[in-house]
Amino acid sequence: MPTKVYTFLEYTIALGLVSGMISFSLADMRGSTPSLNDDSRTIFGIVVLLMALSFDAVLGNLQEKVQKAKICDEHSLMFVQSLASAGMLLVWTALTGELAEGVSHCWADSRVLFALCGWALSNMSGTLLLQLLLLLLM
Repeated sequence: MPTKVYTFLEYTIALGLVSGMISFSLADMRGSTPSLNDDSRTIFGIVVLLMALSFDAVLGNLQEKVQKAKICDEHSLMFVQSLASAGMLLVWTALTGELAEGVSHCWADSRVLFALCGWALSNMSGTLLLQLLLLLLM
């Protein structure tokens, strides 16, 4: 099975992105007023950021394998990923209590509810327009 070979430039770009994010986080930690709680939150943020980058790398490789195996098309793959992510986010926020807090905030302030609905509709219409454009170009 052939493996993908990355160039030195690709490794340099990836290393630059990661080190830049970490250095900004550490600079923020040093620039703020000293507090153990703030420092631990920044360190937790760095760990979450590194985990997100790692999962993103794994996801990219899985996407490539699924596309090469012709299991499904790119749009179906993106839909399934979005659906799985939304499900995990729903479970996580329900377990932490943020979902109930957010829903109660939406019901308490109709402007927030309308802003979120407007964002969702514009996001959905943008996606549909992009799909239509791609369909017309094919």
